[in-house]
Amino acid sequence: MNRKWQLLVAAPIAGLFVSSCYAAIEPLKRLVPPDAKSVDFRRIGNGKQVSYSVPREYPAYGIQKDALDLFRKEGWAYCNKKGEPEWSSFLDATGGQRERVYQRLSYLKKGDRLITIGERYYAKTPAQLQPGGESHPDDNAQEVVIVEGKLNTKQLSELLASGRATCEPTSK
Repeated sequence: MNRKWQLLVAAPIAGLFVSSCYAAIEPLKRLVPPDAKSVDFRRIGNGKQVSYSVPREYPAYGIQKDALDLFRKEGWAYCNKKGEPEWSSFLDATGGQRERVYQRLSYLKKGDRLITIGERYYAKTPAQLQPGGESHPDDNAQEVVIVEGKLNTKQLSELLASGRATCEPTSK
């Protein structure tokens, strides 16, 4: 698992978690598919995180889609970027080696609880590293980081706004 990716997703979110009382890690486990590899559960600040790799053809979900539907039935709102491509890509050289990153960020929100789902592919072939790059990753190794925690209303609104995310109405 790419360490800078974990830190990129976890560090800003962990800094926002202000409550010391969190639900068990069980909700995160429901999102992890059975074929996930290198599964790592950990606490980050007052939150919880799971990261793993999973073989998926782009642009498939790297999480359990049926679990996502269960979250919705339990009153969680699904939030993502509306009106934009579901996946974005950009060139990244922060780790010293240039790579194209394909990324999808989405969220589940219920009250003051937030689950952030980050799914990424990394590509390093010459065709991928040109400005504009290829339109899809060159392999099927998807890395996933899921972070859960509590935020106050203002922090939650600011985080979702910074990701230009809008939330679907809940099922409850």
